[in-house]
Amino acid sequence: MINCKTASDEDLIKELASSSVLITDKGKEFIRIKRNLGMGEYPVAVLVGDLYGLKSTLILLTNINIHFARIESFELYHSQYPITSINSYKCNHDFLLPKLIFNINHQEHIFHNIEEKTLTAFILQLKRIVKNPAIDNKKSRYHNIIKYLPQRLPKLASQHLITQKSLLYIRKIPLKN
Repeated sequence: MINCKTASDEDLIKELASSSVLITDKGKEFIRIKRNLGMGEYPVAVLVGDLYGLKSTLILLTNINIHFARIESFELYHSQYPITSINSYKCNHDFLLPKLIFNINHQEHIFHNIEEKTLTAFILQLKRIVKNPAIDNKKSRYHNIIKYLPQRLPKLASQHLITQKSLLYIRKIPLKN
């Protein structure tokens, strides 16, 4: 880990290359964000895409926040959100290039024109850090059904919601908790 405040621009770019695919044209945005990261915050993955049609927006995923940045007319436009505010994310393929959609604080951020190679590496790191509630909630719902099904079977049979034959068949199915 290097000291971001005193490190040279070249050292910061080398760290960018080690944390993700080297994105040379977005080095300025990365360096400006990197120098202002909070204590204990470090970059995990980097991606470049077009946010709402605005060309070349840098997406920097850190262990604490996700940053969106672009430089236009020598001015830095920077937004950051805590990882916990990501409600969901999904990747769709449009024509030749994929599209990445973040739902952050119930607002969609849509990125187009992303290279497939860089997206794959970014998604792997994103899955490692961010729990996707859209997927996790489905798992927990089915987990609870399986967990409480053996206790509820006699009640369902007594209310004639399932037949005795179905009850015998269901009891033969191995249920894992």
